[in-house]
Amino acid sequence: MRKAEWSNGDPVTAGDFVFSLRRIMDPATGAKYASILYPIKNAEAINKGVGKVEDLGVRAIDDATLEITLQQPTSYFLELLTHQTALPVHPTSVKEYGSDFVRPEHMVTNGAYTLTQFTPDDKVVLDKSPTYYDAANVKIGRAIYYPMEDRAACVRRYEAGEIDSCSDLPTDQMATLRKKFGDQVRTLPYLGTYYYAIRADKKPFSDVRVRRALSMAIDRVYLADEIWLGTMLPAYSLVPPRVSRATANPPMRPSRTSRCSTARMRPQPF
Repeated sequence: MRKAEWSNGDPVTAGDFVFSLRRIMDPATGAKYASILYPIKNAEAINKGVGKVEDLGVRAIDDATLEITLQQPTSYFLELLTHQTALPVHPTSVKEYGSDFVRPEHMVTNGAYTLTQFTPDDKVVLDKSPTYYDAANVKIGRAIYYPMEDRAACVRRYEAGEIDSCSDLPTDQMATLRKKFGDQVRTLPYLGTYYYAIRADKKPFSDVRVRRALSMAIDRVYLADEIWLGTMLPAYSLVPPRVSRATANPPMRPSRTSRCSTARMRPQPF
């Protein structure tokens, strides 16, 4: 069994996960993505303030074994656990510092990096953690992230050699960027869908035939390829392509929302 340690040397235990999952469901925490883990027994009731966190369906059998009981069968639950809401926090730090446990001087992590510096609207600095189980194979000693809302500004800094990558690119420059940087520009799937929401309780949209006609009239391929310059994929359902067990090309069925949409892609230079 792989040994895991927090960055301060404490062992990572199943009890840490119990603490963290109870904390994320506690309405006092105000976690906006807590609903991701509603399949856990009693999670929804607890998060909505009608249950006790001690009744959450999680328990530590021993330091290395965590048991999670679900409200009902959920075939995709293991995939939900990859979301950030299921990641543990260091209990001692949270108890000692409260909401300030996220400050660089207090934060204790169990990943490949530790938070060294955080300056709002400037940069986030991460340094390699010596307690990480695979630290010998972590090749980058320090990673610096610069938050930039202006995509064009990010491109200019990339061109100047000041940064190594941009998380997003200006759509109107895609053709120029692909020509200039070639395969450095990579368009990767992004879990999201843009769509028009149509009220179906008023005429003429209360007529299913009108909603079907509207849905069929939208040229998704043209929007994706010409308007969004290949940074989108045509979408025929609310579930984006490549999601596990999703239907690749579901039939177009009108519903309470007319699915005239495009699935988002995230262009990235490397």
